[in-house]
Amino acid sequence: GPHAAMSSAPARLRSLLARPGCHLMPCCFDPLSARLVEASGFPVTFASGFSVAAAHGLPDTGLLSYGEMEHAMRRITGSLKAVPCIGDGDTGYGNAVNAKRTARAASRRAVEPPAGPN
Repeated sequence: GPHAAMSSAPARLRSLLARPGCHLMPCCFDPLSARLVEASGFPVTFASGFSVAAAHGLPDTGLLSYGEMEHAMRRITGSLKAVPCIGDGDTGYGNAVNAKRTARAASRRAVEPPAGPN
């Protein structure tokens, strides 16, 4: 909308998620797929560990590192004009110290914090 450029991506995401109902958000895995989601008119996208790993030719078995996911998220969010992107923090990329680092980075970038062990 006209106010999209005037508010931050985290503020737009909070506003969207505060609305009742289910929210359709196609997954992206790189800047091109993120821009395609945005160009298709969706108000939000997300990048999962699975999607980014698959784009790197890797299985979703924890082989993607924190740095690789952070790099992918920087490229994805840098390509978007107004649509927020939810990032997958997986389980924090290691032990409790790694999970704390991931959660802090997530809060600074407004991405999903680690979910913890399943």
